[in-house]
Amino acid sequence: MIADKEMYLMLEGAEYSQYDLKINEDVYSASTNRVSFEAILQEADEPNKNLRVYSMSLLKEGIESLDGQVKSSSLLGELDHPFGPTVDVSRQATVMYKEASHRINKFNIDGKLILGDLNTLSEGNGKILGGLIRDKVKIGFSLRALGKLNPQGGLNIVTKPFKMVTYDSVSVPSNTPAYITKLKEGLDLSDMLKENIVSRKDADMIKEYLHKKFIKNIPFDMGV
Repeated sequence: MIADKEMYLMLEGAEYSQYDLKINEDVYSASTNRVSFEAILQEADEPNKNLRVYSMSLLKEGIESLDGQVKSSSLLGELDHPFGPTVDVSRQATVMYKEASHRINKFNIDGKLILGDLNTLSEGNGKILGGLIRDKVKIGFSLRALGKLNPQGGLNIVTKPFKMVTYDSVSVPSNTPAYITKLKEGLDLSDMLKENIVSRKDADMIKEYLHKKFIKNIPFDMGV
C-alpha cells in the first residue's frame, strides 16, 4: 500500500459466490459496437479478501461524488487497474481515455450490494472488453479508490478522507463474482431456449435469480 497524506491506494474485487450467475448470452449491437449489461460491483459492510470493510454510508458518499460524471455520461473505467514499476498516486486517481473500456451509466443499491448499469465503449479497449463478453469470458469489476484505513480487530475499516475513482474491469478468480449479472440487449429467455443458447434448467435458474434480485414481475414467457 502506498500512502499519500495518510491516504492509501485500494484496488478491490468482490467475492460473493451466491451472486455468481453465468448468463451465456451473446449480445452485440452492430449499430453502436457496444454491449450493455448490469453488474454487481461491490458489497458493503462485509470484510473482503483484503480484510478491508467499506461501510454503505461511505460507498454512498463515494457514489454521490461521481454523480456529475454519471449525469454527463463521462464516468469511465479501465480495462484492468493501472499498474507500473512504481505507484503514481495521481495516475491511480485518474481514468485515462486511452485505457478506458466501459462507461458506468447508473448506480443501484440492493441491500448491501452496489450494482451498476454499464456499457462497453465502441472503440479501443471497449472493443476488447466487448469481445471478451461475446466470447463468454467471465468479466469482473474492482473498485479503485483512495482512502484512510483504521485497523480494528484484525480488519482495516476504510474511513474518510475517501476518494472513489471508478470501477475497473478485471479478470478475477472464479470465487470472486463481482461479475456481469444481466446483459441488457438481445435475446430474451424464450428465444435463448428456442435457439439452444441455454438449457431449460439454466433458463429456469436465471429467471428465478432475476425475479428474486432484480425484477419483481419478469415480463417474458418461458415460451417452450
